[in-house]
Amino acid sequence: MDYITQLKQDTKPNLKDIDLQKIAVGFSERYAVHPFVMVTNYQPLREITFKSELSHLHHLLGFHKLTNKKYSKKAEKVMKSIVEGKITLNDIKKDRNFYIIKDRILMIRLVFLISDKDINLRVCDPLEKNRVMDIGIIEINSQKHIVLGIGKNKEGYYYFKTLEIYKAVYERSRKFKIIKTYLLTDDE
Repeated sequence: MDYITQLKQDTKPNLKDIDLQKIAVGFSERYAVHPFVMVTNYQPLREITFKSELSHLHHLLGFHKLTNKKYSKKAEKVMKSIVEGKITLNDIKKDRNFYIIKDRILMIRLVFLISDKDINLRVCDPLEKNRVMDIGIIEINSQKHIVLGIGKNKEGYYYFKTLEIYKAVYERSRKFKIIKTYLLTDDE
């Protein structure tokens, strides 16, 4: 079983099991090479086409909140260093703000779960005061709601924008089902 498959199945991840390099490579392979399409039963978002870049993972993991500029700035450079194995989780753990991003790192599995069918997710329209994201995909995990915030770029593609963990119930949400997923390749 490959690392990303294990990560998706682990509902209670532990930091010792997190491999940033494998996460970055997996993200790049799944979402940064070709646009990714998710077809759902939720009529307003029947077909969602994602087009992400590896640098988006920097923000999803919360690295912009770290105090060490070596990790918090220049997303492309940081993510390239992670892919090359030059920056590891042990390096990131030394930052005094690591505690702020720890949950994001542990819950990054949600980014990979949306490429699967047969999972229980909810979709929400963000509260008007929280316009950080255009839509949110929620996984309810014990008392936590993990929200994968999704934005829409000028070309009309969706991209992964933020990953937040809330303790409160997201009242305006509804269940949805992923019917199928596929990659848009040059042949299509």
